[in-house]
Amino acid sequence: GVADADKLVNLSGKHKMVLERLIDLGWSEYTSEQILKILEDYYKGKGDVFKSNPYKRTISELFRKKLLICPLGIRNPPKYTVNKEKALNCLKSGKFIDICPNCNNEADVNSRQELFCKGCAMLVHACKC
Repeated sequence: GVADADKLVNLSGKHKMVLERLIDLGWSEYTSEQILKILEDYYKGKGDVFKSNPYKRTISELFRKKLLICPLGIRNPPKYTVNKEKALNCLKSGKFIDICPNCNNEADVNSRQELFCKGCAMLVHACKC
């Protein structure tokens, strides 16, 4: 399983690859099979061999770390949405720990999946630190 994903601190190249491809496409939702096909097409376009198994784990880790979310609940198959604000923040820092872009304090995601600064408890776009 991916229970050890909770211990991850740094994004791997695979995490970055998935997030960058999905953000570039900008679809509203993706199944894991669609994500794998997007990655496969990307690798084939570069003339590289694609192996899906490592990326299946990567998708699960990104879901566990709340960078991929299922806003309508788990369906069959699950339909993931990129938590874009959090994903961009993590891509910028290279870490799964959210950082407020205004003050560099730690940030977190509220129940509405909005990023807020832990320093002042305001949404990051309204940070008062």
